[in-house]
Amino acid sequence: MESSSKGKLLASTRSATLGRKVSILVIAAILLFFSFYLMANEKLMYEMARDLLGNVFLGNLLRFFLPVFFLVYAGYGVIVVFLRGKSYVDVYERVIEGVTEYDLKNSSGSLQKFSIRSDELTNVSEAKNSIQIFTSYATFKVAAAKNRAQAVQALRAKLANGR
Repeated sequence: MESSSKGKLLASTRSATLGRKVSILVIAAILLFFSFYLMANEKLMYEMARDLLGNVFLGNLLRFFLPVFFLVYAGYGVIVVFLRGKSYVDVYERVIEGVTEYDLKNSSGSLQKFSIRSDELTNVSEAKNSIQIFTSYATFKVAAAKNRAQAVQALRAKLANGR
C-alpha cells in the first residue's frame, strides 16, 4: 500500500537487533569452540566425568551428550534470534502491517507478511515478547521486544474508537 493511503505511522516494533545478533554470535562461537574442545579431548572428559561422578557409564554418557548439547544450543540460539528479528508490526491510521514471528511448531505459518485494514481488527493481546492481533479470519502473532507497549496501546485505541 502507498504511504498516503495508510495514514500516519502511529507505532512500530521494528528494531535494529544488531547488538543482540552480535552477542548471540559471540556466545554461539564460544559454545562451538567449547564443544569441539570437549570432543577433541575425549580422554580428559572421560577422566573428569569419572572422577566427578564416580561412574564410568555416566562419564561416557556425559562425554557424548555435553558436546552435542552445546552444538544444538548454539544452533538453536542463532536460528531463533535471526528469525525473530524479522518479525514486526507497523500500526498506521488506516492499516496494520507486519510480518508474523517464526514458529518452530508451525513453520508454514511463520514469517508471513500481512496487511489488514483497521476495521478488520477484532482484538489484541500482549505477551512477554509478542503481540497477537485478532481478526475475524486470522490471528497474527508478532515478535515485539521494542515498542511493544506503544504498539498495543495504538491497537487498543483503534478498537476503542471503532477503528
